[in-house]
Amino acid sequence: MGFAIIAEFPLGIYRGHVGSDDIDLLPSVARLHAALVCAAASGIRAAPNTTTLLQPSRADYEVLEWLEKNPPTGMMVPRYVLNSHDASAYRELGLVGTRSTRRTNGGREQKLVWRKILKPATFSVAVDGPIAWIWDDPPSPEEIKESLIEMCADVSHLGVAETLIRLKAVEFNDPQDVNINITHRRQDNVDLFTNTRYNSWDFEIPIEKRTDELIDQEVNTIGSEPNNDMWSKDEDEKTVPPQRQYIRTARYELAVNNPPSDVPWSYALLVPLDKRITLEWRVRWAVCIHRALVSLVGDDAPSVLTGIYQSGYDRPANRIAIQFLDKDDHLADRSLEAPTTLAILFPSLADKNISGSDLDVVDKAVRRLRKLRGPGGRLINITDRPQQLDASKFWAPPANGYERRWFTYPAAVPDTRPLNRHWTVEDAVALSVGLVLRNKLVPDADGNKRIALAEAVKNNGLVVKETELLADSNVARYVHKMNPSTVVRPYRALIGLGDLVSLQTLMAIGQSRHLGAGLLKPIDVKRNSGETQ
Repeated sequence: MGFAIIAEFPLGIYRGHVGSDDIDLLPSVARLHAALVCAAASGIRAAPNTTTLLQPSRADYEVLEWLEKNPPTGMMVPRYVLNSHDASAYRELGLVGTRSTRRTNGGREQKLVWRKILKPATFSVAVDGPIAWIWDDPPSPEEIKESLIEMCADVSHLGVAETLIRLKAVEFNDPQDVNINITHRRQDNVDLFTNTRYNSWDFEIPIEKRTDELIDQEVNTIGSEPNNDMWSKDEDEKTVPPQRQYIRTARYELAVNNPPSDVPWSYALLVPLDKRITLEWRVRWAVCIHRALVSLVGDDAPSVLTGIYQSGYDRPANRIAIQFLDKDDHLADRSLEAPTTLAILFPSLADKNISGSDLDVVDKAVRRLRKLRGPGGRLINITDRPQQLDASKFWAPPANGYERRWFTYPAAVPDTRPLNRHWTVEDAVALSVGLVLRNKLVPDADGNKRIALAEAVKNNGLVVKETELLADSNVARYVHKMNPSTVVRPYRALIGLGDLVSLQTLMAIGQSRHLGAGLLKPIDVKRNSGETQ
């Protein structure tokens, strides 16, 4: 049995500050606790105090103490987009100031005016769904759970007053029953020097005595004597710094529960671009973007990005890949509006040779990109912030009555030279697929390992329907670097992957799969007719 507090945003936005000016991207556990303290001390459930103020009732006070001792074990974090800019606004706050003016007969005099204070202009964080704080076990005893459920109905907003919310508490057997997806789990045994998975969050949580701290601050602020609040000729805005002695930080890491072994890349960051990158330039653009990311990360760029590994180090099957999507590509949950969309693919943590902290470094570098400079100094602007998509549910599923095929786009390059005199394009395709999925395949231990890997792929459902060798002497369109003694033979192929991966998996194959080529795009074929969708 689990328990959750769910905050829904009717306006689809959240607005809050950390300190005086820093933007709060999502409400923390400490902010939820403060909102509940406010509701308990000012709503219909409040009890009278010895002063003119109200205070939480005894039952509500026990609820707030329970929250201090039991931070959520998990969270559901929605996708979000920060809408902000550098503009500022001058606002009247009812403060008097003086301004020097010139007299008509010479000289200057001081004139009283209403002061305008420079403040940051408006901002908002757009969220695509509710946020939830989740506990594996419901509050105990039963009275605390019932009081908490009732308290949530009295909370009207989080953050600033413009952030209206609907707050509710629910008990569940299965999170799916109440439309909850646990995206992050609290990790207690971590610190700033502990490796973390990508996209972890450090949320503030209340600890014991935080409720008393908030109540005392309110009493001291409202009950202060007005002796020092007399009118003057030059007034300033007086604010009371919030007390934060009883707040700590807890890390919530992305929940990766039994990641599917058939997913070579776990997620992709989609970056919309303002210009189209044509097929013949995609590998060269990918190389320039790769260099930009390495430069952003700095001298300690991880091997999963650079592709450079120390001798004797076990290499992962896949590393960070750079691909491009077109406007007419059909994704599972959205349509693409940009002329070209950059896709940065992050390898799966199911590979034991992948470090979550390394992925986190690259993730942050991608989100810092603002412009891209490519071949010949060409410049492309990024038109929006990166959006994250699950690589296992990336493409739209096939329509009823259609079978899924995969097309190498714009082309693929074999990973090796022919391994024997009977080596065919089908064998090259099988080996390329096998190298991407080698963590889940068990090839025959006898003989050449790569030949055995290709055979294992064929035995697991690979079907090569059509192939075409490209007679193009400009191999820079398909590959960045290659052994001088190797003949580059780019090809296009229409293949079926059987049960090797799911029908919606994002995947690329071939020697250039990490740099702009070999993307497997879905093509759906009507069963028993060959007619494509």
